Amino acid sequence: FVLHLNCAKAVHMEATGIGFGEDISHSNLYLAQGDNTFTDMIRTMKNGVVISDVTGLHAGWNPITTQFSLQASGFYVKDGEIVHPLNLITIAGNFLELMKDITMIGNDLIHYPTGIGSPSVLFPSLAISGEGK
Repeated sequence: FVLHLNCAKAVHMEATGIGFGEDISHSNLYLAQGDNTFTDMIRTMKNGVVISDVTGLHAGWNPITTQFSLQASGFYVKDGEIVHPLNLITIAGNFLELMKDITMIGNDLIHYPTGIGSPSVLFPSLAISGEGK
């Protein structure tokens, strides 16, 4: 948990010195990698969707409730194999509830220059809509 100086004053706490922006922010946030390869995770999934890109966090994410509804793209998986790309789909749910349902974590952690990173993560379900073509 990182507090920006102004936010720290507002909640009567000491700033940690590594926050940024006008709101409560994060820095050096990542999900620790697991032992599973991406390929093994796809095979385990059988039928589903690989989400490779998400857009609209500025409008489709509520940081208070952690509810989200976001435009996404990725790939359709059938019988444990990537079949075709998906574009213009929408994913929706509650981020905290989603984190409770993680079934596998990949060994492919990527740390971005922003200090945020994540390996591949497998969830049993996620609300997805759209034609995806």
